Amino acid sequence: MDLQSFLLSIDSNAFLIAGDGNYLGLVSSDQYHCDSICNSYSQYGGGYSRFSIRNEFGQYGGQFGMYSPYNPFCNNPPKITYGNRVVLQVTKNEFFHSRNRVPIIDPNFLFGVLLSRGRYSKSVTNKTQFQPITSSGAYYNEFNTFDLDSLGNQFYDRAIHTQLQEYESWYNKGNALLESQQYEEALTAYGKAIQLAPNFFDAWYKHSVALFRLERYDAAVTSFDRTIAIDSNIPEIWLDRARTLYKLQSYENAIYSCKQATQIKLEYDEAWYFQGLILYELQQYEDAVLSFDRAIQLKPDLIEAWYLKGFALFTSKQYEKVITSFDRMIQLKPDIAEVWLLRGYALIEL
Repeated sequence: MDLQSFLLSIDSNAFLIAGDGNYLGLVSSDQYHCDSICNSYSQYGGGYSRFSIRNEFGQYGGQFGMYSPYNPFCNNPPKITYGNRVVLQVTKNEFFHSRNRVPIIDPNFLFGVLLSRGRYSKSVTNKTQFQPITSSGAYYNEFNTFDLDSLGNQFYDRAIHTQLQEYESWYNKGNALLESQQYEEALTAYGKAIQLAPNFFDAWYKHSVALFRLERYDAAVTSFDRTIAIDSNIPEIWLDRARTLYKLQSYENAIYSCKQATQIKLEYDEAWYFQGLILYELQQYEDAVLSFDRAIQLKPDLIEAWYLKGFALFTSKQYEKVITSFDRMIQLKPDIAEVWLLRGYALIEL
């Protein structure tokens, strides 16, 4: 197995660890995964992120970074771990001597291979331009010196066994922390679960919720997108994504998410109501009323829908309908002063 084939075989199942022990991301071609070193918007792949080897001004990236693979004199470069074992050292220091004869890989070659598989394909570096070297400095062409075909299977099976034991524990810990409103700690726990099980849907969802609670809305949207990439048929996820986009005032995208939710679950009153709320914000009052009507058909005592429907009708000067809507609102909750006041104005207009 050559180096390129090996990298592709461990894609999204290996981790990049800094020389000082810090986690530097998932070795993955996925440009949307929040931990991927190829995600240019994540903390592990961004050009200005602290833990990204693509940050040319940080200690983990750039020509002068203390632990940077791009520092040609770095003696403590990052390593790629797979199945609880270090399988590669990432560095441009061709004279680096690994204690355990771990092969060296050029960081540009690493990104070339991963990005060639990514959604936005780039031409991969020609593998003849770089050859891994042994700790003695002798070059070799093939990567089968360590019998990585069998090594990969052996350690992958062992890693899966470990993951099955650990990732649910991290997930359950995250749930407890989320319940107690310790959102940063919960985020860390869900991140650990995701590291062990990259397609763990529930962990990704709760990871997204924790980010939302921390008001890190941009990151939350990215996390929700990763959740949806695993399973796009859960309407609640689409609605939560819409709520997050609403916080970012990205209204059109939020409406799209609401529509996705109602396509999956036509009788989803919350999604219809929230779509109406966004349309109301956009002053698209007629469409807002239609959405509120759908929500009310599904849940006749949905006070919020009756309330905003009355306001939308008043703005549209449909005063008779305003009175009808507010009369129903008053039956449900008679102690809202604004409703009585606006009802009075509607009667005056009539």
